Amino acid sequence: MAVDFAVWHEGIENDADGKQQGRWVIAVEGERLLLSDNDRNLYWKDVAECKLFGFMGPDHPRPVLVVQPQAQPQILPAGMMPNRAIRRNGNN
Repeated sequence: MAVDFAVWHEGIENDADGKQQGRWVIAVEGERLLLSDNDRNLYWKDVAECKLFGFMGPDHPRPVLVVQPQAQPQILPAGMMPNRAIRRNGNN
């Protein structure tokens, strides 16, 4: 089971309200964490240089996008469709 977590490291600036910010961890490879900055640039950071900032465990609710199913277009066998010559003459 995966647990989403965020870390803080030196060089991350506080937000406009002065609150400390963290970065969500995208991937873990050995002792490195893949992070993304505010400009959507990806970078690796050593685990030893990071402090746990927050996490979302399995008991935290996750947003769910509700999608309404749409009717599938009906596919007719070739024999049920008038051929091109009949359609051009308007005899369908």
